[in-house]
Amino acid sequence: GAEEEEEEEEHPEDEEEEEEDKDKEAASVKFPDAFPNSVRHWLLIGLLMMFVGLVVTFVFTFVPSKELAMPNVLCFMICGVSMCAYYCMWAGVGVVFKTTDVTPRVIFFPKFLDWLLTGPLIVLTLALLAGAKAPVMVALVGNALLFFLCLLVGATLVAPYKYMWWVVGMLFYGMVLLILFRAQKKSASSTLRTLAILTFLSWSIWPFLWLLGMEGTGALGLSQQVALTAMVDLLAKVVFAVIVVTSGQEMGLGDDEEERVMRTRFSSVI
Repeated sequence: GAEEEEEEEEHPEDEEEEEEDKDKEAASVKFPDAFPNSVRHWLLIGLLMMFVGLVVTFVFTFVPSKELAMPNVLCFMICGVSMCAYYCMWAGVGVVFKTTDVTPRVIFFPKFLDWLLTGPLIVLTLALLAGAKAPVMVALVGNALLFFLCLLVGATLVAPYKYMWWVVGMLFYGMVLLILFRAQKKSASSTLRTLAILTFLSWSIWPFLWLLGMEGTGALGLSQQVALTAMVDLLAKVVFAVIVVTSGQEMGLGDDEEERVMRTRFSSVI
């Protein structure tokens, strides 16, 4: 009995030593130096893609039009925020080496800040294009914000609690899809339908990248997750924004002659 008591007394000390070792391990990992080259390359590719989207949206939003179109302005902000987030990740700002999970994980907090800002802007753009009323806009923005907030909170926790937050987030995502489907049904625009489908496909990939990536099970390698995230961001933000700003005439965003000429030239290039 005395030996068992001694073992129980020594146990807390062992746990403290393990925690100290984890803290030392986390402190020894510095970003961006600890990134594999492939991760830095994909982050740089993501940064450049967002920069291209920013330039295109700037040209179509601020150069030709005498009166700014709100969806175009929102698209410019979407690309701008995402570009800044990718630059932060590439530079190692806000990147944390999480040692509290089963295995050490790399968590990119700028990615979640990006989603928290650009996600609501994307659905707000769709709502404006669909001519939705204020309550619909608030519902879309609010549920999108809660969806990404749940993913952020879950990324800071360990199993099983992080998966509970993922499930709650998916419920809010379901609300976004339901409201978006009803809003776009009332519009006859084929472009709006294309944008809604693009948003559905790209947004549906994000939570599963979370689930299989560093935030969830860790089944995907870091390089794989970063590469796939960059590709999905390309569709969800850059392609989305380019479609919006180059389809202004059909969407009723402007009838300026100079703007129509620029759209024609851009369409011939791509």
